[in-house]
Amino acid sequence: MALYRILVVDDEIETTLPVLATLQKAGYEVATAKDGWDGLAQARRLKPDLVLLDVKMPAMDGWTFMKFVRAHQDLAAIPVVFLTASDVPGDRDRGLKLGAAGYLTKPVDAERLLIEVASVLDRRAEPRGEDGSPSAEKTKLRMSGRIDQMGLLALFSILGAGQRTGVLEIRRGPAGDRGRVLLRQGRVASARVEGLRRATGLDAVEVLGKWKDGAFTFVEEEVLIGEDATASVPRV
Repeated sequence: MALYRILVVDDEIETTLPVLATLQKAGYEVATAKDGWDGLAQARRLKPDLVLLDVKMPAMDGWTFMKFVRAHQDLAAIPVVFLTASDVPGDRDRGLKLGAAGYLTKPVDAERLLIEVASVLDRRAEPRGEDGSPSAEKTKLRMSGRIDQMGLLALFSILGAGQRTGVLEIRRGPAGDRGRVLLRQGRVASARVEGLRRATGLDAVEVLGKWKDGAFTFVEEEVLIGEDATASVPRV
């Protein structure tokens, strides 16, 4: 199965641990580099689908890293998003002018991070296979996590940005409440909630929107819409 690889280049790895955990829980393969030189070596070796880059680092800072990447034929197409604590006026514009795909300041909210990552990856060419070569088929996504850590907004944004088709299941509470959502090309096609409160269609979407905790799994696969199809469900 093809994977999205994300390389995080930051000399203060300890401060990026929440970022790494968020990305891994969302199903991304994550690697780290301690500075710009290490980042270049890792980028050549791993051929990541995305680089998250700090600005202030020893040996080689983020600005110099960007210039090297854009000048290197094998790396020039890799999108780079600055993820840094630097909030110096003009830094954002400088990064974008160097060719960055985005600019985020730390600390960054998990939902904001995942939405940005999903958006950039969706604009990129198809992901690479496990050997680093271009994948012949679109990634079949499998992901799991907790709503209280990711949030439904970020989750639907990721699935929508990638135009995913598959089954999203959510379970919560001691009563065993569970929700099941079928998506086609990133849009809700059918929804159902079972447990203490039962609902389908638009009502189910409204119920799920109020859930603040619970575990979810999403499996990308073809789905068949039966009698519970809900044409009135809002498109996410």
